[in-house]
Amino acid sequence: MRSFQYVMMACLLLLLGCQGPQQAHSAEFTALFRSEEAPGFRGYRPGDPLAKVLEQEEGAARTADAYGLVYEIILGEEKTARIDYMSREGGTPRRLSAIVVQVKTPEEAAASELYTEIEAFLRGRHGVPNGSFGQYRWRDEESELEVELRMLSDKKSFSLNFAGLVQL
Repeated sequence: MRSFQYVMMACLLLLLGCQGPQQAHSAEFTALFRSEEAPGFRGYRPGDPLAKVLEQEEGAARTADAYGLVYEIILGEEKTARIDYMSREGGTPRRLSAIVVQVKTPEEAAASELYTEIEAFLRGRHGVPNGSFGQYRWRDEESELEVELRMLSDKKSFSLNFAGLVQL
């Protein structure tokens, strides 16, 4: 009887261990995404009014023109992100048509680490992507988003693109 209890206890510990602790995101990930619960990217999705970005982003846009808004944020030591909130000309109110993010890091290892963390997050949110390391694409019919994560040729930078599946 005692051996049965040991076996059951081992199975229970194994099951608990399989779930593993919930791993917190890096400071760079949190600075970039703000929250993993927010829909889309930083709480914005293609189709949202451009005014929503102006109201909710911290600081002034680096550029604001007919093509949209550009913000730059610091992710960490020598790590930056340029975020282009793109809008088609015309239409009232102006709406986001795409979000393009370029992340720059000082070294390949830093880029790879953040890239891999973002890839895992996107797999959890949008499922299995098409492509392979260096160029992934998710097409999420349910959330009406197409997401692309691409390592750039210098391997110190990568881009992250969000586009709506429905043309605005």
